[in-house]
Amino acid sequence: MKSYAGFVIIVLLAAYLPASEQQSCAAPPPISRASGNIFSPEQEMMLGDIVAERVERDFRLVHDEKLNAYVQTLGERLVRHVPIKLKLTFRVVDIAEVNAYTLPGGRIYVTRKLVAFVRSEDELAGVLGHEIGHAVASDPAYTESLAFKKVLGITSISHQ
Repeated sequence: MKSYAGFVIIVLLAAYLPASEQQSCAAPPPISRASGNIFSPEQEMMLGDIVAERVERDFRLVHDEKLNAYVQTLGERLVRHVPIKLKLTFRVVDIAEVNAYTLPGGRIYVTRKLVAFVRSEDELAGVLGHEIGHAVASDPAYTESLAFKKVLGITSISHQ
């Protein structure tokens, strides 16, 4: 009986709250680890070029224009809703696992097996959205910064 009375009270309160007290759910601000990132945006792009060269040498890029266009277009549709301006590229790689990766400089790699594994465009969009989140937060550059600091003792990079 107590739980029924509590339920009725909650329903009545919700029904009679003024609309002005109900708030819409705004997107949270992007999380940035910029304070630990030793790379400027330009340096992050150069680092991405270097890492991508290695990745594309080790993992075969899929040269299916239709598949790549599909993944790129879906990614671009998602990026339009990101609160900061990003130029991201989405590529499909031929790796025997279901996964996706984000590199410094805004390169997102999706495995062909992941594309085959998802049951809908929404599931693929969820994975791409997750990877876009890494790019927004500069996670790959932050991770590389930690390695530069720990392994090489480098705490800053200057322009020449």
